[in-house]
Amino acid sequence: MTTSSHIRGVGLFASDGETTSANRPQATKQLFWSFVRLVSARWPEYSIEAALLALFMISACTCTVIFELPSSPVRQAIPSAFLRRALTGIAMGLTAIALIYSPWGQRSGAISIRQ
Repeated sequence: MTTSSHIRGVGLFASDGETTSANRPQATKQLFWSFVRLVSARWPEYSIEAALLALFMISACTCTVIFELPSSPVRQAIPSAFLRRALTGIAMGLTAIALIYSPWGQRSGAISIRQ
């Protein structure tokens, strides 16, 4: 059994001698249940990551609409496309910083604070 062709004892290639058409479904089941155990152990962190990503995307859409919608007063007040894009970038950077340093961001592992 070679380490490079196995994931926790599950053969990946038919040339291993262990994985044949007869036991391939068993290997697939083992791999599936290993994945299920991993997700079930870390679902709170994955949920936090999903929520933070959703907040970032909502912020991105909102900033883009504010700065780029033709009928937006902000767009009419700032005629330079470069300046509007720069302000959008700054707003998204500040959003990312706020999410990373938030309690959820710290819990998800976005940043590790050493004491």
